[in-house]
Amino acid sequence: MYLWQKLPQLKEQREWTPHCISDFFGCSAVDCQYYVGSRTIELVAIKENHDKSINQGMTLVKYNTNIGENEITYKSSVYSDLNNKSGCFSYFIDTSFTRTVSIIKVDSLDYIISGTFEFTAVNQCFDTVKITDGYFDLKYRF
Repeated sequence: MYLWQKLPQLKEQREWTPHCISDFFGCSAVDCQYYVGSRTIELVAIKENHDKSINQGMTLVKYNTNIGENEITYKSSVYSDLNNKSGCFSYFIDTSFTRTVSIIKVDSLDYIISGTFEFTAVNQCFDTVKITDGYFDLKYRF
């Protein structure tokens, strides 16, 4: 299960669940990589509808993660919304707000990692997206 909520400037709260449209090659709405040696986690999720009314994505990378809370540093384009009418598709971490990824558990035998995350991101048009209650419990690649 993988969820997060989106709070646009209008203060409308919505649950966001990854989804992709399968084609000849299939699809994967969520990808997780975790490197035990460097303790690096990378979460990638996409959401698209058949009619392309929603076409969004999130990429979260954190190096040197520890069990517990870890501060997310600035990263280019942590969130994207290709349907943004203003033309400002890419959102960047806003370092003036809480931005964390917490690792709850790493199961290196079954390759499963669990945790939570939250952050606020802003685009060049100053539209803001606040991700809250992010949760992951995923099989990871390495």
